[in-house]
Amino acid sequence: MKKIQTLIALTIIVFFFLQTNAGCIFKQNIWSYDYSDQAPQIESISYVQVKEITDYAQGDHSDVFEYTVLKTFDSDMTEAILKDLAALEYRYPLGHPFFIYENKEGVLLEFQKDSPDLVYVLYCQYGFAVISKCDRGIKVDNYGPYCDEKQWSLFMNQFD
Repeated sequence: MKKIQTLIALTIIVFFFLQTNAGCIFKQNIWSYDYSDQAPQIESISYVQVKEITDYAQGDHSDVFEYTVLKTFDSDMTEAILKDLAALEYRYPLGHPFFIYENKEGVLLEFQKDSPDLVYVLYCQYGFAVISKCDRGIKVDNYGPYCDEKQWSLFMNQFD
């Protein structure tokens, strides 16, 4: 009887340990970005559909970023939109580690042409991309996390 109790106790301890570690690992994979402090450098915020994002691994080519603007937001909405974007939490779910760019809709922050680093930041439910200046023209940094569907829907519903 004592062996069974010890075995049960050890099982509970191991289970608790695994749950705690899984929670820590899960929390470490959460991504959020806040561009509120760069609001004066943001030229416009648009709702867009991505046509193409091409990331050249080598050579002297500039990366390609093409999109169609579906709606441009008023500048008085900038602070509220940036606050809502910063609240979005992205994470890598099992089996969906990559951002599929083409024909996805998202929110695009366009920075002033004389801003030091960034040109665009694109937020989609299926990930986000940071398009920055480089010696080739622009450089696309692709990120593949996923935003919870309910959280993304709540965010997007405010623009209807």
